[in-house]
Amino acid sequence: MSNTQYDIIFVADFFTNEIPNGGGEVCNEELINLLRKDNSVLKLHSYKLSDSFLKAHPDSLYILSGFLLAPKESLSSLENMKYVIYEHDHKYLLNRNPAAFKEYVSPKENIVFESLYQNANLVVCQSKLHQEIISKNLPNLSNLYNAGCSLWGEQIEKFNQASKDNQQRKSRTAILRSNQTNKGQDLAQEYCHNSGIQYDLVSARNSVELYKVLSGYETLVFLPRTPETFSRVFLEAKLAGCKVITNNLIGALSEKYDWSSRESILDKLKQKEAELVEAISSLFTSSKDTQPRKKEVTTKKQPKISIITSVFKGEDYIEKFLAEMTKQQNFSECEMILVDCNKQPGFEKEVIERYQKHFSNLRYHHLEKDPGVYGAWNYGIKNSKGKYITNANLDDFRSYEQLKVLSEMLDKNKDIDLVYHPFIQTDKQEDTFYTTLYRKTYESYDFSPKMMIKCLPGCMPLWRRSLHDKNGYFEEKYKHAGDWEFWLRCVQSGSKFMRNKKVMGCYYFNPEGLSTAVSNNQTKHAEEIEVFNKYREVINGKSN
Repeated sequence: MSNTQYDIIFVADFFTNEIPNGGGEVCNEELINLLRKDNSVLKLHSYKLSDSFLKAHPDSLYILSGFLLAPKESLSSLENMKYVIYEHDHKYLLNRNPAAFKEYVSPKENIVFESLYQNANLVVCQSKLHQEIISKNLPNLSNLYNAGCSLWGEQIEKFNQASKDNQQRKSRTAILRSNQTNKGQDLAQEYCHNSGIQYDLVSARNSVELYKVLSGYETLVFLPRTPETFSRVFLEAKLAGCKVITNNLIGALSEKYDWSSRESILDKLKQKEAELVEAISSLFTSSKDTQPRKKEVTTKKQPKISIITSVFKGEDYIEKFLAEMTKQQNFSECEMILVDCNKQPGFEKEVIERYQKHFSNLRYHHLEKDPGVYGAWNYGIKNSKGKYITNANLDDFRSYEQLKVLSEMLDKNKDIDLVYHPFIQTDKQEDTFYTTLYRKTYESYDFSPKMMIKCLPGCMPLWRRSLHDKNGYFEEKYKHAGDWEFWLRCVQSGSKFMRNKKVMGCYYFNPEGLSTAVSNNQTKHAEEIEVFNKYREVINGKSN
């Protein structure tokens, strides 16, 4: 039985697929690559960090690089676990700029996340200067670790390749063109004007391109306004053989490097890189055991939620689907009804039976004849006992708190019949809600009858059983639009839906899916036209 646990969970606000040339993001990617050599690592967007996720992964080492989008309550829970803060700037300051204060010491009211830093196993700094500034503002920390480097990874090799094609150097001076005032372009220009130095404003798409550009200049003038925790620009300029005119805000200059020797710089970087990996790896003993923890579930006589799943040609999905769904925070309050529509039970049944040994609230039904997806849902609903109902598709995934959040919404809003939320859309079969690095969300809007032209509930809503008592079941003649037709039927009879704005799901745009395969477009379109015409007055707001 699959129960994926990760040695390390790397948490960041953004990754290189979103900000490919960001210094912090590049550092993160390199550290992840280094740690992956001996450990399993999950890249997790910080907004997905929740108490339910932490409970599902209690033994992992968490590395927090970016956490400003994480829920505050989850950060508080994390303080009782094993974690490292990989600090790129000064996130413990509201303004994140220590240069705004005398001797870099911020007033107390500007300090944030103090306990998060205090309770970390390690707080990794980029340089001695960086460490000293943090110590001035958080004087009680005993967990600071100076990495003494920034990480470049494969880009270093690209620097080496680029160095073979170095152009003849210009006698002119370079100034970094930047729209970030902290990088001090105007200060560098003023310095050159006052000193009678001719200069060019230079820029590049990435570090390798900047390295190539700087290789053509004798000097770089770089006068940042705020302390550079290490300064990638400075190091790239030194590797390119430039003289650098700068100030005392360069973290790299607080380290003992031989800046006159390219080979010495590279050797020192590799040494510091290895020491950082060792410092992090020493915090835990990797466990490669993929066997599940035995989890006994006792279901109440009447479950609160019935999860209905149609199982058809699901060999590639069933294992991962069950592993994720059984992690729902309130799964003990649920029953899961799996309706097997394959002509002959196959691999899916074997997987389900393995899970039934650990979860007593899994119900398996095999149908002799495939009734279609909506027929399978109807069968499951009629054989369920939950107060609330949800459909769960084998290739879609939810956050671990999704059912709890939605059921509490229905508990608190007695006049609401169905709740839904936005979800991420991915085109990668291997993605789950937590592993996907996509941020694109399926369009989601607040409820109104007119907006039901969009089929607002989407693919993973939660609704009251009473909807079926009042409106019947899904129309089984449809292959694609049966859910839209039923929701419109409910709205026509006066039902109200509610949207939760939190992203809590991952929808796989399956190229072979029933509703997404190109070969089904004609049939799907015909069904949608029929449903639209049937409920035209509802959508136009002319009916209750």
